[in-house]
Amino acid sequence: MSEEYLLFFLTSEDCGVCQHFRGNGIIGNEKEYMKYDKIRNILDKGVTFFNIHSSIRNGKNSNIIDISKFSLREHKGETKIIQEKCYKYQDKTRVLILEMGKDKKTIATDTITVREDKGEKEIAWIDYVKRHIPQKLENFTGLYVPEILVTTKNSWINSMEKSLPLLAIPDRSYVVKRNSDYFISKNPKDVHQRVVKLEKILEEIEKNTFVFREHKTETEKTPENQKNKEKQNIKGFRYVYYDDPV
Repeated sequence: MSEEYLLFFLTSEDCGVCQHFRGNGIIGNEKEYMKYDKIRNILDKGVTFFNIHSSIRNGKNSNIIDISKFSLREHKGETKIIQEKCYKYQDKTRVLILEMGKDKKTIATDTITVREDKGEKEIAWIDYVKRHIPQKLENFTGLYVPEILVTTKNSWINSMEKSLPLLAIPDRSYVVKRNSDYFISKNPKDVHQRVVKLEKILEEIEKNTFVFREHKTETEKTPENQKNKEKQNIKGFRYVYYDDPV
């Protein structure tokens, strides 16, 4: 692959579909998203895989309550999945490290309280989220859950560290470029018109045919006209739920 892709499952605590397929978000819990074969199939494509889980489905970064990163590790001839689950605990940050082998046995190897460098002060969860999640992720969230989102490492880091535009491609709806920034289209017709399965996304990434660019471009508008356009798009809007998007 010419790009280093990051793939996210975005889920929410108040989404029944998310609860059915994710459960508590711990690998090996027998839920579809947390099964060894499911995660292994994603990681074998060379992507970096995350689950970002929120308390409510409004898409705000401030409502994120845990962030899991999944990776592979070889140990004594066996490939294991490692989960680093960073989560909110009494408004502070903790990390639970877990590993799971093909036999589906999950072992919690360590729990870490995240502290400031060279100090004893614990890191507040809200500060941890700000350090690791670009604010512009909100341009792509809050429309539906569960959601699959793909971006690149460079786009993610540049947006997080330099507040540059974040380009990310969802599994549903279109990405619109507006005034040099990127947004997911909130037009309900777009949500139903463009639907891409996880298998197709992974196949294109593996074959280096994944198209990483916006789908539409809007000409620059005055703030008042843009506000009216957004009101038209959102009028009558409801959160969209799906069975299994993958």
